[in-house]
Amino acid sequence: MGSASTGVEALAICSRVAPNVVVLDLALPDLDGLEVVAQLKLSGMKMPKIVVWTARVMDDVRHHVSAAGLEMFILKPCDIQLVALQITQLAQRIAAVTT
Repeated sequence: MGSASTGVEALAICSRVAPNVVVLDLALPDLDGLEVVAQLKLSGMKMPKIVVWTARVMDDVRHHVSAAGLEMFILKPCDIQLVALQITQLAQRIAAVTT
C-alpha cells in the first residue's frame, strides 16, 4: 500500500507494489490522471482497478474515464466514509475472485 502526491510517484509505487485498487485524482501536479492510467496500461503490469476521484464534472472527462474502462468515478466533494466503504467492497470483490 502507498500514497503518492504526483503521477510519477504513483507509477513508481504501482511498479513496486502491484496494487489491486488505485484511487486516482485526475488533477495531479505533473501528469494528468488519465496519463497515469495510460502509462500503467503500457507498462505490461497487471492492471489494477482504478477509482477516479475528481472535482472535474465536464462530460468529456466522464467520456474519457468510461472509455479507459475505469472501475468507479467519484465526484468531489463527497462523503469520505461512503467512498471508503465502496473501495473496501471493491477490494473484497477482487480478493474473492483471485482466491
